[in-house]
Amino acid sequence: MDNDKYVNYYIDINKDNIPDKVVSSAPGMGDELSLYIKKDNKFNLVLKTINFSQDGGNKVSDIKETKEGFVIVTTFPDRGYYEENYQIIYDNNSFILKNVVYKTSSWQEDYTKTYVCNVIQNINISKNPYKFKIKGMPGEENRNQECSVEYYSGKTLQEFIDRFKERNSPQIVQGIERYKQLLQTFPITQQNIL
Repeated sequence: MDNDKYVNYYIDINKDNIPDKVVSSAPGMGDELSLYIKKDNKFNLVLKTINFSQDGGNKVSDIKETKEGFVIVTTFPDRGYYEENYQIIYDNNSFILKNVVYKTSSWQEDYTKTYVCNVIQNINISKNPYKFKIKGMPGEENRNQECSVEYYSGKTLQEFIDRFKERNSPQIVQGIERYKQLLQTFPITQQNIL
């Protein structure tokens, strides 16, 4: 599987402190995902399933190790911001899709505001590697109640100030939560008081 159609990731998926191998279809080349656990200096196939990419939709942008297992990150390659993070853990010789964290923002409205929706799944993908139903992102009418909100402040305080001087969209400067997060990102100091 060392060709242009696949991407290899070497991460510890079963938490035995030995790097294992995750092989995913390359973006736009399918939705295959194969998991190999390394034992006795050899990679053994333990699961073939999907990588959660969609034809004409989200594509795998990264697969990375987490404290409990690994996460498959898919992103929408076109306009706007839409990301799905599939959190998979290894438990009792099974791979469990624990949750999906959906992230979205709208460039038409407030492009600095991102909804982050953690949707619990608890699906044993080892039992049915291709047939399982994933709970989707809450609808727009429920996002304020079921999701948290993050605001992009910028890499520097000056970037934040400049962006809002240039924009004449009132919604991207409103809201108490935006300024609470700004103060967490850039605490008030003698150096940044204007």
